[in-house]
Amino acid sequence: QYCPNSGPAPIIISCVDPIGGTGPLEIVWLKSTTSCLPPTTTTAEIAAGQDPHWTMIPGANQLTYSPGSVTQQTCFLRCVRRGDCSKFIESNIISLGLSPSCGGSGPDCSNISISGGNGAISVSGIDGAPLASVQIFNLADWSVVYSCLGDCASPMVAIQVPPGAYLVKAKYYNNPGSNLPVACEKIQTVDLSMSMEGSQGEKLSFQAIKQEEFTSLLWAHNRGNLVANYVLERSLDNQHFETIDHQVAEDNDNLQVYEAYDLAPSTGDNYYRLRMEMKDGSIVYSEVSIVNFPDLINFTLFPNPANSFVKVNLEKIVGKKDVKMTLFNDLGLVVKQFELNEVYSKYYQMDIRDVKEGHYVLWIDIPGRRAVAQQLMVGRL
Repeated sequence: QYCPNSGPAPIIISCVDPIGGTGPLEIVWLKSTTSCLPPTTTTAEIAAGQDPHWTMIPGANQLTYSPGSVTQQTCFLRCVRRGDCSKFIESNIISLGLSPSCGGSGPDCSNISISGGNGAISVSGIDGAPLASVQIFNLADWSVVYSCLGDCASPMVAIQVPPGAYLVKAKYYNNPGSNLPVACEKIQTVDLSMSMEGSQGEKLSFQAIKQEEFTSLLWAHNRGNLVANYVLERSLDNQHFETIDHQVAEDNDNLQVYEAYDLAPSTGDNYYRLRMEMKDGSIVYSEVSIVNFPDLINFTLFPNPANSFVKVNLEKIVGKKDVKMTLFNDLGLVVKQFELNEVYSKYYQMDIRDVKEGHYVLWIDIPGRRAVAQQLMVGRL
């Protein structure tokens, strides 16, 4: 923990440098402001922006890392491998939080209360600092459903929201200066999507939410003390189910929100259900939730961020003809174009040595198909 108003955050050091193997080290740093759990995606998927929490830090390629100024809780993870290895070795996860004692006798967020009920989320006690902010995120797609900074209703914010699971962040600032030094932060999940009522006040909800290329699986349960394991299952015909993930239940009777992902859904209908393996040996199933993925062509870019070259995975359109790839900048202007009379191999390597640093969008036009796009970031070391 540290205070943002005291300068840059401490450097994350390498306690034990990697040993063994030959060749230069390849180092990637990841960060997340929404989860401190290990990523379940590959580095290539993270580089392509397909992880809902973790992102790569451009230019971070040393064993140590200096986060600079961080104004909210952020988790960092280092991945290291030798150049001729296919898998990365993950470090422990470092959580960089804001010290509640920042500013001495200043506000410590202890009087902030977050609650939900009757279709609304309430945040009270936000009048205890010169400046406060509130953010509410929809956990289904991590979209912002409410945000205020300095103009929040005082002393309580009450926001009507549809049924669902939400993440609420409330922050205090000591001084409303140019750098907005954060004094403290309170984070809490609120679930308003209870759909099934069991005996003795048991509440359970389960939902599968379609994302662009994967499925988010959310469930909430207030009887984790009776459950040994939560098992996620998927089926293509709603009859034969296979296990795709499992999580250990929280051993209490508080309402807990859980999240998992299906990163490789099949084309067409995907049927999902939650199987609860109870401590007494019985099995309980949730209702089945259906997500459909149409037969759309997609592709990935790697490395991303890229330096001089970037490879495009065209595995799904090998054999297609007259394919055109267009690189646009943030202003929507064409930067480069690549035309393929026919796609012969799985990968196509693009030369971007003459492309300036920045954010870009690569569009691929395939005759008879809807055009698809991916974001690309170009950085120079």
